[in-house]
Amino acid sequence: MDIRQKVKNLPNSCGVYIMKSAKGKVLYVGKATCLRKRVKSYLSRFSSAKTDMLMGNVADVDYVECIDPEQALILEAALIKEKKPKYNIALRDNKTYPHVVITKETYPRIYISRPKNKNGLILFGPYPQAKILKPALELIRKVFPYRSCKTMPKTACLFFHLGLCSAPCISAVSFEEYNLTVRGVAKILRGERRQLSGGLKRQMKSLAAKKNFEGAAHLRDKLRAIDSLYK
Repeated sequence: MDIRQKVKNLPNSCGVYIMKSAKGKVLYVGKATCLRKRVKSYLSRFSSAKTDMLMGNVADVDYVECIDPEQALILEAALIKEKKPKYNIALRDNKTYPHVVITKETYPRIYISRPKNKNGLILFGPYPQAKILKPALELIRKVFPYRSCKTMPKTACLFFHLGLCSAPCISAVSFEEYNLTVRGVAKILRGERRQLSGGLKRQMKSLAAKKNFEGAAHLRDKLRAIDSLYK
C-alpha cells in the first residue's frame, strides 16, 4: 500500500505511530493526540531536511491507539528504549525511568523504584514524567492504603495512623482484604476503572443486602474517592 494512502487510513485518535523501513526495521517512534494529522504532517512539502531524510527511508507506518496522551507518552518511551530507532534522539539514552513496583510477598509492598533486577516483582511503567508519579501514587494510597516498608515492623508505623497503611504487620487487616487492596491499586495503574468500580458496587450491594450498612458505606466512600481520583 502506498504510504500516503496508509496515512489517510490512520484513525483520528490518540496514540503512538511507528515508522518502518522496507525491511521492517523501526526507524522512528512518535506520539500524537491525532494520529492521522500528525503523521500526515511528515508528508508536507514544507518539512525539514531531517524529516525529508526520514521519510525517504519510510516504507510503512504502524500505530497503536491509546486511551490518553499520558498512556501514549509511556508507550512511546518504552518502544524507543526497546527498538532504539535511528531517527529518535530524545529518549534513546540509557536512563532508567521509574516504575511502580508491587512485590510478590504474602502482604505485598508497593513503592516507586528504578529496578535493575526485575525478578520477583510486578512492574507498572515506565513513567517518564517522574514528578507527577509520586503525588499520583499518594492519592491512590488514600483510597487503597498499602504497605511500603522494606521490613514489616512489630508495631504500627505513622502511615497506619495517617490512614495510608492498613497495618498487616499487626494483623489489623486480613490477608484476603489486604490483597483486595493490592488488586485495586493494580487495576487503577492498568486503567481498569470500570472493572474496579463494578466490583466494588457489587460488593456494596451484597453488604447492604446482609444489612452490613457500615461496610457498604465504607465501599460507597471508596467509590466516590475513586471518581475524584480520576477527575
